[in-house]
Amino acid sequence: MIVWANVLSGGFASLAAVLWASQLGAAAPETGDTWLIVSFAVAIIGGTGLSGGVISAFGLLMGAAIFLLIKHGLVEVKANPYFANAFLGLLILLTVVVDRAREMYVARVRERDPRSRSRAGERIPEGCPTP
Repeated sequence: MIVWANVLSGGFASLAAVLWASQLGAAAPETGDTWLIVSFAVAIIGGTGLSGGVISAFGLLMGAAIFLLIKHGLVEVKANPYFANAFLGLLILLTVVVDRAREMYVARVRERDPRSRSRAGERIPEGCPTP
């Protein structure tokens, strides 16, 4: 399934590149450079953990909404457009720090709670004796 998802992703990306080049009449190698940071930022701001985890469509939509609000807010206050990517980088860094702090907190809570440990790695139900 994962292989087919990557195959479809590559196929759609190549189709988009062909359509883009046919619309412009030419293609430069640096065409999509500015989209790379945006694609990472939306996923990270949307709640995707960098150490693995679950990606949700709602989280991606919220990440895109937050990104667009910030981008348009910077335009409204007439901020220098060169600082937009720097601000986006700082927002990504802040999100990574908060995500890492959350992971450390969850790990610490799981260490202290004897009900969260079992041999199979599953949570022990309430009322059952701990091993």
